[in-house]
Amino acid sequence: MSNLPNKWFFLDSRKKESISILYHITSKDGVIFFNNEYNDNHHSLKKIEKLVYFCRKNNIPFLFPNSIVNALKFKACGIYLPLSKYQENSKNKLSLINIPPDFIIATSVHNYKEILISNKLKYNIVFISPAFITMSHKEMAPHNTVKFINLCKFSNAQVFALGGINKKNFQLLKNKHLNGFGAITYFKNQATKL
Repeated sequence: MSNLPNKWFFLDSRKKESISILYHITSKDGVIFFNNEYNDNHHSLKKIEKLVYFCRKNNIPFLFPNSIVNALKFKACGIYLPLSKYQENSKNKLSLINIPPDFIIATSVHNYKEILISNKLKYNIVFISPAFITMSHKEMAPHNTVKFINLCKFSNAQVFALGGINKKNFQLLKNKHLNGFGAITYFKNQATKL
């Protein structure tokens, strides 16, 4: 995908508030279906199917979680796949499936070692996290600005910031290696302004 959005909303389909935010997203932004407890059962897929349909109907690029087969089935732009899942389950599957050339494989990384792993596994997008203190992962200490900018230099993928992002603090992170950001609260605040 050549024209990637520079803002990505991390949507948790288990949360009503997250789903209501989706209806304020425009085609300029992307959506990442993010759910650590996602499973490939009929009930989970039915719940996500309506949300996927909304994205497709409104030309909103989206990444599907954890399943390459379902990402292709739902005509997603790509897949959001944590490093551990890629290493455990999907490395061989990805080489066996006929993936479109512009299909995106994205993940989140938290340190230099994980960036090197993402380079080796040839991810297209990495979200470096946490950039700042975040409401969704309060237990994680954020990178300081200098460390964050230095981490951006080591990725072979397109780099996005993740964690506690707002318009003001994103300016502190801007550098030639950074393509944009992913967020939850940022989009919640945008939706309440409308």
